[in-house]
Amino acid sequence: GGGLTVIANAPNPAGQSILSKFFPGGVNPAKLALGAIIPTVIMGLAFMAIPQDVHDPQSVEQSKVEISD
Repeated sequence: GGGLTVIANAPNPAGQSILSKFFPGGVNPAKLALGAIIPTVIMGLAFMAIPQDVHDPQSVEQSKVEISD
């Protein structure tokens, strides 16, 4: 496994040739990483806000029924 990850993370020559006119010194990986920090933190917080409680209808504790006399 992992072969597709290597392919996906490979530099994109077509994208670099299109963007080269907007970045005369080339695309700076450090600036690219800095630009990705804020959206990454926002999405991380959003995913952490999703409740992780799992409701299992087959659970013994949840299916107990009290019978009163």
